[in-house]
Amino acid sequence: KWVVHSWKLFAILVPVVAIVWHQLGGWLNWQPLRPGESAVVTIIASDEVSSLAVLRTSANLAVETPPVRVQVPPEVNWRVGIREDGPAWLEIEQASTQHRVPVAVGSRPMRITPRHVSAPRTGTVIIHYPAAEYWIGWMQITWQVVFVVVALLADALCRMVTAVGDWSRP
Repeated sequence: KWVVHSWKLFAILVPVVAIVWHQLGGWLNWQPLRPGESAVVTIIASDEVSSLAVLRTSANLAVETPPVRVQVPPEVNWRVGIREDGPAWLEIEQASTQHRVPVAVGSRPMRITPRHVSAPRTGTVIIHYPAAEYWIGWMQITWQVVFVVVALLADALCRMVTAVGDWSRP
């Protein structure tokens, strides 16, 4: 009988943990670009016309390389450098359409979405952000390990404060 009840709890908790896990990934998986760093911007084109796109940037960004075009799949790549902190954007222009994509620049944590799906003619825009790094001494760990450790510590703290699971008391 306890197996049936544990499956109900499992069915309730798995979607909640999956949603929290996915949301935390946006905050903890990548780090924003800092002044002096650079990133590759890729447009995966939906057709041959969109591979003729032109890239414009905000004042605190600089396009460091000319477009590198790949035939199959049709895509265009640029290297973009960060000059200074502040709000930043890329503008993709092709034919008569324009699409503006925000770029995460700064030193504070922020939610990062590296893949931006734009209008059907422009295709998919990907900004290759650097992976976030977490260190414990000399070991580099992923944010998932940090999440599990913090969740276990929070669970232990809540149990101590509320005395849940203390079977010695009547």
